[in-house]
Amino acid sequence: MAKRKRTVIGVLASSALLALTFASPAHADGTVRTLKWGEYKAGAGRAIFKSNGDRLTVIDYVDDGRSVSVSLGGKDFSYYDPDGPSGREFNLDFPEGKKLTLGICLKHGDHYEDGTCTRTTVRA
Repeated sequence: MAKRKRTVIGVLASSALLALTFASPAHADGTVRTLKWGEYKAGAGRAIFKSNGDRLTVIDYVDDGRSVSVSLGGKDFSYYDPDGPSGREFNLDFPEGKKLTLGICLKHGDHYEDGTCTRTTVRA
């Protein structure tokens, strides 16, 4: 009888743990940095996505005459600071758990510096 009671308690505990796991929202933050390409330094631009609140921060670290261009979930964001490292935060709204592609490149005018581009997958 004691063995059966422990088994029932174990099943109930496991069920409660699974319910908590599935009830919690999936958070998948992500960071991308521009790649080294020719004269351009690795990490000259950076984008940080925080799924809690759907916040995107775009940072231009290097005074290289290029803007930092970021794409997230089909939306494009650019940031340029001619004086060096600073950033801008965007407050976004995506459906909970949506899978998004976060990409980054350096950009000069309308031209993307293709060798600097990289991307990752995040979840809202």
